[in-house]
Parts: sequence; C-alpha cells; structure tokens
Amino acid sequence: LARLMEDGNYGLVVVDSLTLPIKQEVPVPPRQNFPTRASAINALLGRISPIVKHYNSAGLVTLHETSDPAQGHYDTGDFVGGSGVGFHIKYMLQLKGKPGNKKRWVCPYRFPGKKSSNTKGESEELKLKENGFVP
Repeated sequence: LARLMEDGNYGLVVVDSLTLPIKQEVPVPPRQNFPTRASAINALLGRISPIVKHYNSAGLVTLHETSDPAQGHYDTGDFVGGSGVGFHIKYMLQLKGKPGNKKRWVCPYRFPGKKSSNTKGESEELKLKENGFVP
C-alpha cells in the first residue's frame, strides 16, 4: 500500500471488506474465536492507518456487523473487530435493516465531538429502487 501511495497521487484508500477475508480464513462456529478475528483486524488497521495518515489521505473501510441472537430485535448490532475498530476508525456509519425488508437506514454510529446515537431521529431512510438503495 505504501508503494502504491508513493508512486501515485491517491487521496482515498478503500478497503471493501476488511472482515470478509478474515471470517473466511478463520472459520469457526458462530460466537467463537472473536478475539482472534479482532486481533487480525487490529493488526491490519494498525498497518493501514499510519500509511493513510502519512500520505494525508482518507480511508474508507467496510466491515460486517455481528448481533447477539439471544437479544432478538433489541440488538442493534456491533462491528466485527472489537475495540481496535473504534481506535483506528474515528467516523462510522451503520447501515441498518432487516433481511427481506426493502428499507434501510444510515445511522451515525460514532462521530467524535458530535452527540450521536442510533435513534431514527438521526438516521436517513433509504428505499430500494431498481438501481439500488436511494434516500
């Protein structure tokens, strides 16, 4: 990544998806081995973050989320990756919705310096159209 940034004039680094390859390479039953996955994600973000900062660029990372099935519809989900995600990624948006539902919401999840919550009052509803989800 550093060589690419040095050779080119890039202003944005996109990693889509950071969690999928880790979930594929660390196959475990659901709800197990989260610390190993979190360590791998933290290590990757720990390498990417300084490079993005050094080249005065922005980074965009997509992550899967996990939810506790015991909580049912009360669980709003959390990002896979543990505390390392919150340490390395300062601004987060969460795409919320239920399988089979044609509506989604974009919710501010973490914005340092801004009062934020996952309430519908601060979310933007998206509707499914022919060309994808639109506000």
